[in-house]
Amino acid sequence: MKRWLNHISIRAKLGILTLIGLGGLLLIAMFFVYEEYQQSFAQRQVDVRHAVETASSVLAWAQQQEADGTWSRAEAQAIAQAAIAKMRYGHGEYFWINDLEGTTVMHPIRPELQGQGGDAVRDANGLLVMMEAARIGQSSSGQGFFTYVWAKPGETEPVDKISYVQKFAPWGWVVCSGLYIDDLRNDFLANVGKVALGLGAMLLLMGWVAYVISTSIVRGVQRAVQVIDVMAQGDLSRPIHVKGRDEISVLLKTLGHMQTQLAAVVLSVRQGSESVASASGQIAQGNQDLSARTESQASSLEETAASMEELGSTVRHNADNARQANQLAQGASSIAAQGGEVVAQVVESIRSIHEDSSKMADIIGVIDGIAFQTNILALNAAVEAARAGEQGRGFAVVASEVRALAQRSAAAAKEIKTLIDTSMGRVQAGTAQADHAGQTMQEVVQSIERVRDLMAEISAASQEQSEGVGQIGEAVSHMDQATQQNAALI
Repeated sequence: MKRWLNHISIRAKLGILTLIGLGGLLLIAMFFVYEEYQQSFAQRQVDVRHAVETASSVLAWAQQQEADGTWSRAEAQAIAQAAIAKMRYGHGEYFWINDLEGTTVMHPIRPELQGQGGDAVRDANGLLVMMEAARIGQSSSGQGFFTYVWAKPGETEPVDKISYVQKFAPWGWVVCSGLYIDDLRNDFLANVGKVALGLGAMLLLMGWVAYVISTSIVRGVQRAVQVIDVMAQGDLSRPIHVKGRDEISVLLKTLGHMQTQLAAVVLSVRQGSESVASASGQIAQGNQDLSARTESQASSLEETAASMEELGSTVRHNADNARQANQLAQGASSIAAQGGEVVAQVVESIRSIHEDSSKMADIIGVIDGIAFQTNILALNAAVEAARAGEQGRGFAVVASEVRALAQRSAAAAKEIKTLIDTSMGRVQAGTAQADHAGQTMQEVVQSIERVRDLMAEISAASQEQSEGVGQIGEAVSHMDQATQQNAALI
């Protein structure tokens, strides 16, 4: 919407605004005209309903006379028909009476319809008027409105008419009456014509006012555009004359103020240009000095770049050596760890030998005990053999031999025990030395691991140093190139 509005002129925008305003007025006016028509139509319904209720009250009065015995039904109905036939209201409107089957009981304008069935009367549209009245009378409410077309008395052209029907239950009749509503439609159309005429006159007036206003606005804008074009061409000397106090005049005053400010700025720029021209010579001389110093700096940077290249090579060599040392330290750490594991296994084996030696000592103790018991038994046997005399001599020889064997076994057990004790002492000393060696190997492994970690850190630091030196070399190289380019430009 905004984009579309940006492509139409101010005059078209004012025209659209005028049309929108007139459209709103048209809608409001038509609403009130139609509302007036609806109110008039509702008033007609009220009028005809009140009239029919009045006629029904006549029938109620006559029926009451019948109920009191004053008249017979036939007399009461005849009197009521005669009275209602003479009743008029409005502009000569009348009443008629049907029964609930649609047969006409009384019609004051067309008496020939009395006694005829409901299909005897049709309007111009084919509606059975009497049957429609009977249908409403037979409904649950026994009353209601219906519309049809019917000719006015003395005329032949049928026009719109609205009728009200009310049932009179004691006699089985329906009382009907209607009002013509063609005048309401005519009044509605006349009011619509008046509204259209008024809006047409207002359209002409508002169109003329919109044209005058748009012309004034467009002329002011065109003048502002002309002033801006002149300023854009560089002419800041043409005066701007302003008359009026509207927004366009304020715009022109602002443009005049801007022209004055621009002229001052241009004057200041011109003076500044002269100062710049004066300083240009000084800048040229300074550029020559700067060129000489730049060339000298470029030469120094070339030497610095070469030195940085050598330093970078040295740092990279150190980084490689540190990396190799780190790898060797890792290998030594692995070998030391393996040595530590071997020492641990040796210590474990010596401990097993020590445990076995302890068991052997226990076994020798058992053997020594057995030898001791055997010696005692041999002594006892010798004593018993001595008591036996000549008969126990052979047994004494055997006991003597057994005793000698027991003594020899005890002596051998003592010697073995002495050897085992000596071996256990040596094994204990070896175990202590192996434990000490294992601890020493653990310390060696830990020291080698620390050396490996230090070498890894040294390797990483050397790598970072190498990268830093490389970056510095690149920066110096770039500075050298930039300095040479600056020297060439100067």
